[in-house]
Amino acid sequence: MQIDRLAMLLFAALFSASSYASGKFDGVWQSCDWLQQENSEICTVAVIHEKQGKVCGFWYYWATYREYEGRFIGRANGDSLKWTSVCGRPGSRATTECPASSEIASTLKGVGKDAYAELQWSKTNERALLCRGKLYEFDNESGPKTCSDLNLNSAPSPLVKRSLKSKKSKPGEAVEDAIWLKQCLSK
Repeated sequence: MQIDRLAMLLFAALFSASSYASGKFDGVWQSCDWLQQENSEICTVAVIHEKQGKVCGFWYYWATYREYEGRFIGRANGDSLKWTSVCGRPGSRATTECPASSEIASTLKGVGKDAYAELQWSKTNERALLCRGKLYEFDNESGPKTCSDLNLNSAPSPLVKRSLKSKKSKPGEAVEDAIWLKQCLSK
């Protein structure tokens, strides 16, 4: 697992957006399990930044012996969060790769900057609830709509907020993600 690469990406994202974020979903959310066969921990991670109800961030998970990571855009309202668009390594969450900054710039010529946010992205109806300090993710519109409707016996494993220790950012991808995050939150 490339956990160092992920940590660097997350740090760059948090560092660059700290002055833009202001919502209750802000932070690094994580859920980990021990994989006996690999003798290692596997984690699902969401880095979420919220500004005036708009949510931008990064996701990462491990499944079927592969790593998946990408970006998301959505809206927050009360204790509810709804992703509207995702991109990343194609798998169960995304069907389109995230465009590189150079691709975005060339594609946007004549299109208008408002199209930037969801250009070449997969549409999604994933959502999450923030209940009792934990983030519960759901992959569609079914399921509880409020925390009072949440049945903890049948709920998915929640993500919990964690602190992120400082690491040097890696040139290239992490910097590009930090630039994207700043642009996403400013629109």
